[in-house]
Amino acid sequence: LQTIFAMALRKEPERRYDTAQALADDLRRYLAHEPIRARPATASYVVRRFARRHRALVAGVSIAVLAMVAGTTASLLWATRAEAAERAAQEEARVANRVVAFVQGLFSAAAPSRARGKELSAREVVEAGRAGLLLELADEPLLRARLAMFLGRSLIELGGHDAAEPLLADAVEVYRRAPVGEERRLLEAIYLHGRSLHLLGRLDEGRRCFETAIAMHTRAGAPRSPDIAMARAYLAVIADEQGELATARAEFAIAAEEMRVRSDPSGEAQVLMLLARSHERQREFDEAERCFLRVAELVSETTDPLLAGIVATNLGNLRAAQQRFDLAEADFRRALELGERDLGKEHPALIRRLCNLAGVFGATGRIAEAEPLLERAVAISTGVDSRHDDGVSTVLGNLANVRTAQTRYREALELFERAAAIHERRTGPGGRALSAVLEKMAVLHEYLGEPERAVELRRRIAAMGGRGN
Repeated sequence: LQTIFAMALRKEPERRYDTAQALADDLRRYLAHEPIRARPATASYVVRRFARRHRALVAGVSIAVLAMVAGTTASLLWATRAEAAERAAQEEARVANRVVAFVQGLFSAAAPSRARGKELSAREVVEAGRAGLLLELADEPLLRARLAMFLGRSLIELGGHDAAEPLLADAVEVYRRAPVGEERRLLEAIYLHGRSLHLLGRLDEGRRCFETAIAMHTRAGAPRSPDIAMARAYLAVIADEQGELATARAEFAIAAEEMRVRSDPSGEAQVLMLLARSHERQREFDEAERCFLRVAELVSETTDPLLAGIVATNLGNLRAAQQRFDLAEADFRRALELGERDLGKEHPALIRRLCNLAGVFGATGRIAEAEPLLERAVAISTGVDSRHDDGVSTVLGNLANVRTAQTRYREALELFERAAAIHERRTGPGGRALSAVLEKMAVLHEYLGEPERAVELRRRIAAMGGRGN
């Protein structure tokens, strides 16, 4: 169900289900214990689905074989366990049906008749589900906790950290009070709660969550888990941010090794990406580059093009910081090509990639090549939602700088005004980025022969307590 849910909520519309019918078909396959379309049909997966569909046949064959090998006592023991497994499967089916009903209701909220013509984003759909979750399932706490983790994990991926945190905190409390048998889900809930706290900047609380999950997992002697490996990786990130470099590097090493032992290249790549950024923060550029290059080896453009594009972007940023502009240009071109291929030519995620490539052109004096890239990025930025504010403000400022150099001051002023509005919305009236933009606007008003507007803007900067330079 998590796989179906994740596919339905992918950020890129072309990677979601083509139609509502396709989503419904996969939900029906899940309930019938048939292989779903949202995940690869590996041999082991197909066999497990077959066993779930033909439980009596598989159990009967298993009992017969066991009877021949171990005798009547072992057969009775197996039958008892099979009966317990059957009861557990019936409960799981009941829960699954409730989950399916909830998910169907969640997505029906996005139907045109209910959305009143508004095209809802994936995040809006998920947050609508969050609003009704506690009311609808107040009498079924375990089911509520299961759905809270579905929604919480999705909200983290969609940038809704503030909405995810209370959901995941509730799930943790439910599983702490749950009977024996819910330990695995308690660990998952604690890990996800730690992720939301970290993303909200509540580092000490997030750190305690990760440390708790790791300690519980160690005491239980449970098999290796990707969530626990990532808990170590994010614990390392927090330790790095808090100045505990030795602790950070030790946790990164353990997390990467656990992913390697599990033969999980995607998980190893995620850990190494976090480690590379740690090296960057410490200005250990050679080590950061080695990490990124290793990630590039692990990540295939065909199996995970989005992550491949992120890796290329990070490599480009690293090399641009070292003024290795030829390599940076190649990385940024590759990132842009991957984005266009897999997201389309008008996707908001391209704003930052266009800006990066234009920045290399600008740094090497190729303004004529940078200009059309920035113009295209600004065109894409029109009407995008606030998740992309950071990239939009950057590209607006960059194109405004180009227009200033071309003495097209009025056009530059309009671009800076848009950037200023974004900064004020994001950080309030006192941010340094806003002060810097307002100072550039004051200079442009002077160029345009409007000194009174320049004075007014500088008074505003002084009242904010900021400086424009």
